[in-house]
Amino acid sequence: KRFDNARMTFYDAGLGACGRVNTNSDFQWAGGAHCFQQVTISFGGKRATATIMDLCPGCPYGGLDLSRGLFSFFASQDVGVISASWDF
Repeated sequence: KRFDNARMTFYDAGLGACGRVNTNSDFQWAGGAHCFQQVTISFGGKRATATIMDLCPGCPYGGLDLSRGLFSFFASQDVGVISASWDF
């Protein structure tokens, strides 16, 4: 499944819904019921693989909430929100 122009934000990691304590530097995504599966995210000519580690009840359909480390790989946290592509 692929999503284009998906809304992506970041969050402070901690104990995730998948039962693991996460850190802000982990390349992870708060995605829901697919614990420990991987997604590939593309933005601004960069690509990264992230592991699903938490839920994101406030995310719109297709939107992702990224760890601070993963978000910072793509853009400055000052931006706050990016529109990127991802596949699962």
